[in-house]
Amino acid sequence: MEAPAGTIADSKHVYVPTDYGKTYNNMTTNSIRKSTANSFNIPALKALSFAGVNNVVTTASRMGITGIDTKVTANNTSLALGTTEVSLLQMVNAYQVFADNGQRVPAQGVLDISDNFGHNFLSL
Repeated sequence: MEAPAGTIADSKHVYVPTDYGKTYNNMTTNSIRKSTANSFNIPALKALSFAGVNNVVTTASRMGITGIDTKVTANNTSLALGTTEVSLLQMVNAYQVFADNGQRVPAQGVLDISDNFGHNFLSL
């Protein structure tokens, strides 16, 4: 008998993660784009296992995510499930790399907003 999704199987002591909505999606025909957009956990775990935790952490740090401790996450595939705390600003910077064709541009705060006549709307 197989354990329900999101529980620990008594006989095997294997964790069976679920996707958003408490479903189990192990479809191999999904694209990476669809799997990421739908927060499918099984494809994320498989991708992390295939690429290797060290390679994923290295790529994340090049994309601007510096809050991942490599000593804690070594050989830990739960990283794919979002178990590591990352600030919102670092996540936004990382996703910006995808939008900018692989180029990382550091975040820049807005200091002044003015219209085309030079009238300030916001000045800090």
